Amino acid sequence: MPARHFRLDRDTLAIANRDGKNVAVTVPCGACIRVGHVAADGRLVDVEWQGQIVKMFVVDVYQRGELVRAVS
Repeated sequence: MPARHFRLDRDTLAIANRDGKNVAVTVPCGACIRVGHVAADGRLVDVEWQGQIVKMFVVDVYQRGELVRAVS
């Protein structure tokens, strides 16, 4: 599946790994994210944001994001 880039239209919760611990972070409205690997259960997706990989709910990406471009 090609990488997809989205621009968020609302602040959105994400989960980052900091020093081996999962912490909640807010990806701000207007941020551009690159969607990567979807977890086996289909609920979470790896997202690249500001050079770091965070996890977001798939439903949040599609409901709060606008597809900017698809990159193969």
